[in-house]
Amino acid sequence: MKSGNSRRTIRGLAFAACCQLVLSTGAQAQSSSVATRGPYDLSQLRGICSFVYDRARQPAGSVYYYSFQKMMADAAGAQPDDDVDARRIRVRYLWLDNQHAFRCTAQNFNLSNGNLLKYSVRSRSFEFIVAAIEDWHLELNFIDLADHRTILDYVAREAEANDGNSDSATINSYLDALREVGAKHCFEVVDPKYCAHPNAATFLGRDFSLSEADSASAEREISEYNERVRTAPVRPYRPL
Repeated sequence: MKSGNSRRTIRGLAFAACCQLVLSTGAQAQSSSVATRGPYDLSQLRGICSFVYDRARQPAGSVYYYSFQKMMADAAGAQPDDDVDARRIRVRYLWLDNQHAFRCTAQNFNLSNGNLLKYSVRSRSFEFIVAAIEDWHLELNFIDLADHRTILDYVAREAEANDGNSDSATINSYLDALREVGAKHCFEVVDPKYCAHPNAATFLGRDFSLSEADSASAEREISEYNERVRTAPVRPYRPL
């Protein structure tokens, strides 16, 4: 799909209206606050997987539409006088520095301790992944140790599994949107031999079976890659 079509597709989804509400409300702040990296209050993220799944909303008049938006901002240390860009950057720092806090295990999830972005897709609670792409511009190329896959890998796999189903068009729209903003497959960012995992030995027609020696080093290699991603300079925010 062409990039312009990808943008129109994701902006046409139901969540776009609430994102605009949040952005326009936050933009009223007159400060030019500078976002700092922490401190974080991870207790504010307690139960976030359930809040994403339930699509719990904030009371009328809140600057946030969904409860998970407020949870992310509070955990990131957002201040009342922060402008919208400072809030965004704080949330991006939170995401970069605390991947361990965004893990979900649920009956409707095919990963144990899998990443929250993947859970939002698997549970069809797409609002979180749209916020990640459209509003916060979160880093999307972490490799999840639960399956040795990035979010692009996971959504591509969901698209394959649901080809021809009622969810197919929606899932493919997210696949296009992820590609549009630079999401990559595991085998594009590390040696493909480290992308193997017992939960997903084959993918996109590739065989990712690991030798015993490779298996012993895969977790270390992926952890080192994730640390490089975490400490890389944060990209400036650019509206999509």
